[in-house]
Amino acid sequence: MKTKQFAAFLFFAAAMTAFVACDKDDDAPVAETPDVASVATVVAGEYNGTLSAKIESMSLDCGSVDNQTITITAAEDGTIGVAIPAFTYAKMGTTIPAATLNGIAVAAAEDGSYTIGETEFSETVTVDGAEKTYSGTMSGTISANKKATIVYELKYGKMPMAITFTFETSAE
Repeated sequence: MKTKQFAAFLFFAAAMTAFVACDKDDDAPVAETPDVASVATVVAGEYNGTLSAKIESMSLDCGSVDNQTITITAAEDGTIGVAIPAFTYAKMGTTIPAATLNGIAVAAAEDGSYTIGETEFSETVTVDGAEKTYSGTMSGTISANKKATIVYELKYGKMPMAITFTFETSAE
């Protein structure tokens, strides 16, 4: 009789341990990394700020203009298009026309901001019936609260030197 009771006790103890776990099956939630197309969609919009320009090779400050707008659009391939405003340098009587620079890379950072990776671009615009080429690089950041700093260095038309533009907004 004692043997049957002991065997029943062992069976009961073994059955109980089958239902006990050492740790939760639920792991800590994993932050989702947005896919490339959704990152481009998140940063798309209008950004208003100050646009300044310099010709670094000549140490020439071309000035700055407030209340400028850069518009970012999302492309299906996850890149962005950045519509840059025209810029007039009155001292030289030169205006660089507005243009949209396409194929610009963007990625989400761990801190909730977005990085515009240094991307080369080349676009053609028509000015007074003549085709002019924009070429250069663009990079920057957009914070989680939509403060943008975008730097693009470009050569326009037959200009022998690049102009560095810096566009900055304040947070929303």
